[in-house]
Amino acid sequence: MTEQRNGWTNPETWLVNIWLTNEPEYNDVIPYIIENYESVDYANELKLWVREEFNRLNMRESVWGDLLDASLTRVNWLEIIQSQD
Repeated sequence: MTEQRNGWTNPETWLVNIWLTNEPEYNDVIPYIIENYESVDYANELKLWVREEFNRLNMRESVWGDLLDASLTRVNWLEIIQSQD
């Protein structure tokens, strides 16, 4: 059984991409990372940025925080970066 969603690796990757590329408050994040970091670090920098935003929500010690954290481990960060070409 495939987990792909709309051509993306999985629903988690698709959802993170949708939020980062379609919301005005976030749509500058990926271009900023690409412009300011070495290409080998793009995916990792994006992952770190999203993790920092998650930590800012301060809900780590809750069922919702655990579920969100588990979902973020499934995101294909490199696929999101590569989709920007």
